[in-house]
Amino acid sequence: MGFRYVEEVFHDQVTTFQISFVGTLASSCLLSGGLYMTPIIERIGARLVMICGTVMAPLGLVLSSFSTSPWHVFVTQGVVFGVFAGWTFTVSVGLPAQWFSSQRRGLATGLSSAGAGIGGVFFGPVTHTLISHLGYRRSLLVLGAIGWVLLGTATALLRIPSLSSSSSSVTRQEVNHPVSFYILLVFSFLITFGYFFPFFSVPLYAGFLGMDDDQGATLISVMSAMNAVARIMMGWTADKIGGINTLFITTFCSGLFSSLIWQFSHTYGIYVVYCVCIGFSSGTFVSLLPIIVTDLVGTQALPKYLSLCYAMTMFGNLFGSPIANTLLEHYNWTVAIQYTGAVSILASLNLLVLRYIRYDGDDSIWRKV
Repeated sequence: MGFRYVEEVFHDQVTTFQISFVGTLASSCLLSGGLYMTPIIERIGARLVMICGTVMAPLGLVLSSFSTSPWHVFVTQGVVFGVFAGWTFTVSVGLPAQWFSSQRRGLATGLSSAGAGIGGVFFGPVTHTLISHLGYRRSLLVLGAIGWVLLGTATALLRIPSLSSSSSSVTRQEVNHPVSFYILLVFSFLITFGYFFPFFSVPLYAGFLGMDDDQGATLISVMSAMNAVARIMMGWTADKIGGINTLFITTFCSGLFSSLIWQFSHTYGIYVVYCVCIGFSSGTFVSLLPIIVTDLVGTQALPKYLSLCYAMTMFGNLFGSPIANTLLEHYNWTVAIQYTGAVSILASLNLLVLRYIRYDGDDSIWRKV
């Protein structure tokens, strides 16, 4: 939608680079809820937090449809939508890990987080079609209405588990493996610097290869579909071999796929292969982080410490894609692609360290972790 703002709505008022911060700002606001949401949830309750997010997040899209200046879009679609989407995200993301035992926790979390990928399959083509037929303003109104219906249904069906005491009372000394958790925070900081650019750059790279907008939109749907399948499959895999092992494999492969396959995607066929591979391997951190954090701190402290991990991802959400776009603008696709792959590989190395210290070296490296 960013190019629509540049070419049709705010022509000569904003650049593509500047408008790209709308999406990254929304993602950062969504994930930064971990910095402040725990006391709010304890104060007013998780259900009321969900209700507020359900009402306000789609309202941000609706208000954006009336924008007359670029800063209106940043406030409504970036901040309002992002902040209150974060309210619903913070409450819901850790629920499966609290309801299910360790034997089924990965699969349950994978099934719940797969909705994000399924949403991408649906909303990519729908948004493209809406804009083509209704224009961007009416499209935002329709998307806001859809958001109210979907989030309202989810909130009505929400079931909050009863915890014996407040998660905010958990101290650093009560974390089972504090050093391991700090390493996981470093991973959380790095992972999103290379996560979004392959998705956000699909239309641009599709055009670079001579494809039209419809082909680009189809590839985004393919990536989102593979992402949904991967979250379910990797959740099940985590139940078998451990969350850290699974996340290391998928993250490392994600970096390799970008550095190797994307680098040599000079034809449509090879680029399709890359989109399938990157869709399947990236994004699994969303569903696997709750499993790993639960193993480190327990279900009682999960909401607080999981929120901290997701809060660390906001930096990559905000600056990852703009950095890659800047490298692309000043250098070429090779530099931007290698940056994306290198960041993912670097993030995976933190998991490798975490894998070896998880049991202080007193266990087999093949132990489920």
